[in-house]
Amino acid sequence: MRPASADSPLAEATCFEERLEIFRADPAWAQVRTIADRVEARYWSYGAFPAAASELLALPVRMTTYPVGHQREVRKRGLFRANPVTHFARSEGAPTTFGAVRDSAHRTPALLELLDVNRRFGVRHGLLVALPGALGIHAWLGLAYSGNPRDLDEVLATHRDELQQVGNSVQRDVMRRHGRTVAEPFLPLLSPRQRSVAQLLARGCDTEEISDQLRLSIHTVNKHIGAAKRGLRAKSSAELVALCLQWGLID
Repeated sequence: MRPASADSPLAEATCFEERLEIFRADPAWAQVRTIADRVEARYWSYGAFPAAASELLALPVRMTTYPVGHQREVRKRGLFRANPVTHFARSEGAPTTFGAVRDSAHRTPALLELLDVNRRFGVRHGLLVALPGALGIHAWLGLAYSGNPRDLDEVLATHRDELQQVGNSVQRDVMRRHGRTVAEPFLPLLSPRQRSVAQLLARGCDTEEISDQLRLSIHTVNKHIGAAKRGLRAKSSAELVALCLQWGLID
């Protein structure tokens, strides 16, 4: 994430709640409002979570215009865990409809309950866009369609490329400015030793130098690196360092 300048609101934010408010006020959402109008979407929602969250134990960080009652029901019942859109976001597939994603999912009792809530609040039909991964962040854009559901496939065909382009642009802007805010509720805790090893990797030390500085065997250093990579779903030590810096786990 690009560091916030000293006089920016993001730099002055001292807690997650403050950063979340700044995230929700980001100018990137104007692009979403424009495309929502073009595809006749009554409501829209952006959700994001890090790849490190193998199971969603918290509501994905999101910006949404969905009815407050809908959000309250989903949160109270923990139904975000049943939402198949998270699997769609991980796949980074082409823009599609709510129905296509819904039909591809296993009909668990929790999913059926979620679908009933969606029906009651008028967000049953719509379009979904999987957004490109950025430093281990998965995201999606959902637009609840207000027109005739029979016309939805035609709307998708007409606006598919535009939906993806707008989604990609929003994702770049939001991740550049708010990657830490998105990731924070889901991040696994690295042990103090794993953080120390990652900090030294960030300074350019190799495993032998880390071994000398921390007075650990090279085998133990490699174990700490491996555990940290697994925790953050990093494919390499370079990605591990990038993720730790992005999410404020090291200086």
